[in-house]
Amino acid sequence: MYMDVIEQRSRQESELLAVINEWITRHPEPAQVGDQVKLAVIAVEITAATRLRSYPGGPRGEQLLRELHQRICSTVRPDDRHVVLSDTELLLVLFGIKSAGHARLAVRKLLNEITQYQNSELETVRITPRLGIAVWPDVAANGEELLRTASLAVDRARECGEAFFFYQPKNRDEKLFHWNIEAEIERALKEDELKLHFQPQISTASGCTTGAEALIHWHHPRYGYLSPSSFIPLVENSAVIDPLSRWCLHSALRQLASWMDNLHPPTLSVNISSRNFSDPSFLDMVSNALSVWGIPPNLLTLELTESALLEDIDYAITILQALQRMGIRVSIDDFGTGYSSLAYLKNLPVDELKIDQSFIRNLLTDRSDRNIVETIIKIANDFGFGVVAEGIEQEAIIPLLHELGCETGQGFAISRPLSAEAFGQWLAQHPCAKS
Repeated sequence: MYMDVIEQRSRQESELLAVINEWITRHPEPAQVGDQVKLAVIAVEITAATRLRSYPGGPRGEQLLRELHQRICSTVRPDDRHVVLSDTELLLVLFGIKSAGHARLAVRKLLNEITQYQNSELETVRITPRLGIAVWPDVAANGEELLRTASLAVDRARECGEAFFFYQPKNRDEKLFHWNIEAEIERALKEDELKLHFQPQISTASGCTTGAEALIHWHHPRYGYLSPSSFIPLVENSAVIDPLSRWCLHSALRQLASWMDNLHPPTLSVNISSRNFSDPSFLDMVSNALSVWGIPPNLLTLELTESALLEDIDYAITILQALQRMGIRVSIDDFGTGYSSLAYLKNLPVDELKIDQSFIRNLLTDRSDRNIVETIIKIANDFGFGVVAEGIEQEAIIPLLHELGCETGQGFAISRPLSAEAFGQWLAQHPCAKS
């Protein structure tokens, strides 16, 4: 059955590719730029689609999924093409458009259709679409390149936290590395190119170290140093994120175990992707890692985004309660950039809200940012959550955060992410406050 699905998908992609290339052959680039007709591919990813199959009501889930696909496909014109590759992936092809602006209109129409369906038919499963748009001949020379670029644009939409991403000519130089990203990371794990760095978190009142966030750094043999933001968003929903996350968790806890021998250990925060969180083996993975390295659970904080928690709220609550029973802390990362709804927040057994750096960066000068930060801190206090501010780039922000009621901060004004050795030295100079 599995091979049948793979073969069907491959056949659909091949047929669509043939149609695209045939159309391109019949529409060579004209001498006058203004006379050019274009072709756009919209790659659609629906992150919550698989959970529709288990929607309460048995076959109702299957029906909802089919209806969702039909609503998406109905947004294109009769002469355009659409292909449903899987529950979560669709491709739409717009032929003969006059400009990229027409593709933008189609994207808006598609997103409106999904929103209307969400509001009218679904109650407990939130649909989160990610759209990637690539236009020929702007960013691709042929059908193969166009499809790959649209797929890459979906990754960029996810990276930016946006509903859609239009691939632009300026993005071309990034493509070769991005297309091979999964194979590159598999190779990096084998070649020991990945290292963990640790960014200190301090008390805004005393300056004592309270913890650290573990961040993956990649020393690529060709591209040099790569920060987490340059590659993690590209793979966080792919299969390679599983071994990468295991490596990160075990490496972080192994390092924490070494610090426990000589230093008062910090609380260590490790980022968890939505794919990791929804994996049935997630709890076993975390429990096993703690056991292997002999780490008390209260020294581990798992950082999860709002979107990861809201893909299936009932499932999220079940897993969070299990983590709570294990003694593991949970932080909502990038808080304020997602749904930020009190309706869901009051039901989530979490310990901490991490204010997104976009609200912290200009805290001294932007009144709107200050209002948002004050509101988040009040929400956290009302629910009994701790608060961490990330992205502190000016020392003067630290006392202001303390004044506003935010007890913990991290950012370049405190310290850049440090190697394990350098962070050990930091701990010796800025010891954790013993509880």
